[in-house]
Amino acid sequence: MPCNGDYLAPTERETASQQFCWHLCYLLGALKREIPDWARKGADEYYGDPARVNDATVLLCETIRGLTEDEKERLLYDGRNPQARSLADFWERHEAADKRRQQEAQVRDERERLNDEAEFERLRRKLNR
Repeated sequence: MPCNGDYLAPTERETASQQFCWHLCYLLGALKREIPDWARKGADEYYGDPARVNDATVLLCETIRGLTEDEKERLLYDGRNPQARSLADFWERHEAADKRRQQEAQVRDERERLNDEAEFERLRRKLNR
């Protein structure tokens, strides 16, 4: 039997990749849309497809954001469907993380703006001496 690394636990990125691919397969399949081969493979692989984790995230988010309210109710918020519940949990965590990132970016942008204004004022005073 050939040597392999099956005994190694997957990293957080590998696990996330597998979950994103799994969610994609569920959602795209339920919508009767084409499922990319890499997503099928990533959902079935123990280590997912970490090289495609960003692709999977973007496609999953775009797909969810494009759902009608009826589709969301049926595919995300159906409490009797374990796949829907899992996707809804993912989506709630993902939206919260997006909101945090957006708030952090606003704070960072404001801090940079204030620093730029302070530097501009310092240079203006220096040149007017």
